Amino acid sequence: MSEIIIPTTPSSTPQSAPTDSRRLDPASTFLAPADQFPSELADLDLMTVLALHGRVCRQLEREYLTNPEGADPATLDRVEELTEELDERQKYASDFD
Repeated sequence: MSEIIIPTTPSSTPQSAPTDSRRLDPASTFLAPADQFPSELADLDLMTVLALHGRVCRQLEREYLTNPEGADPATLDRVEELTEELDERQKYASDFD
């Protein structure tokens, strides 16, 4: 199985590899609070953002089901950040309809 690499630098030069990458476990469908998270979502392609959103949402569900105190604040922040990024992209895409 291939490794998922999330670039943390702009992808304006696709020929060159990012100077700093964060690697995610490709076998996991969750993104735990201790796992690395990109600092700039706008630099990522849509499919990567959607994949991250899915993993963070699954983590959120897991936390609500297993922790009586509720979700981890880092997970809640990530869900909010990803949702805002997706909403912004949808708004931008709607401007061209």
